[in-house]
Amino acid sequence: MLPVRTVTLSKQDCFNRISSLARSHMLTVYDATYLDLAMRMALPLASLDTALRRAAGTLGIRLLPEQD
Repeated sequence: MLPVRTVTLSKQDCFNRISSLARSHMLTVYDATYLDLAMRMALPLASLDTALRRAAGTLGIRLLPEQD
């Protein structure tokens, strides 16, 4: 079983962070949520979605699978 970690944010902070990422990188809220989680947890992001990978690269988030 994998360990579960929770992060506590107010609803307003969560809304502001996610919606700001979505707007600034032209992502869905769903994709922006993954992006925010990768940033807060300092973890690489695994996705083949072009827009999400582009946003992650812009923000310096490591991507998996890594491509040449």
